[in-house]
Amino acid sequence: MPPRIPQAKRLQIIGMSMSGLAQKKIAQATGVAEASVGRIIRAYRDEGRIADAPRCLTKKKTEEEDLQIVSCVSDNPFITAGEIRAVVGLNVSNELIRQRLREAGIRNRIAAQKPLLSDNARAKRLAFAQEHLQWTVDDWHNVAFTDESSFCTQWDQTQKVYRPVATR
Repeated sequence: MPPRIPQAKRLQIIGMSMSGLAQKKIAQATGVAEASVGRIIRAYRDEGRIADAPRCLTKKKTEEEDLQIVSCVSDNPFITAGEIRAVVGLNVSNELIRQRLREAGIRNRIAAQKPLLSDNARAKRLAFAQEHLQWTVDDWHNVAFTDESSFCTQWDQTQKVYRPVATR
């Protein structure tokens, strides 16, 4: 990218133009490209502007903000992009949130559903409950439950969930 033209040189170009000098002559005299001379003169004539046009570049999201987005989904995979935006406090679109999650390898899909109980499993559960019906709290303190699965019971069957790629 060519270097910016200093304001003093811009004022010189505008002054030469106001005195009636042709753009080609101004370009040769100042050492500035003819296209740039034309742009400077046009900006002054149309907008009264001498400085560069204001830039409206979007702010790039930082790594820290990306990590906050991903950690939000790790804490609650059922959260929506809009809710993530509100929790993290970002002023970005929902699409950008989804894009950042995709870049992190996290996709939005319909949550897997557990299969219904079979008649055999239902009978085994009933038998277990009847065998242990008279147990006291002290009896249950001696039992070690080893199932480490976590379940969420607050979703409907079509709710979306964020999961890493190649996971359920």
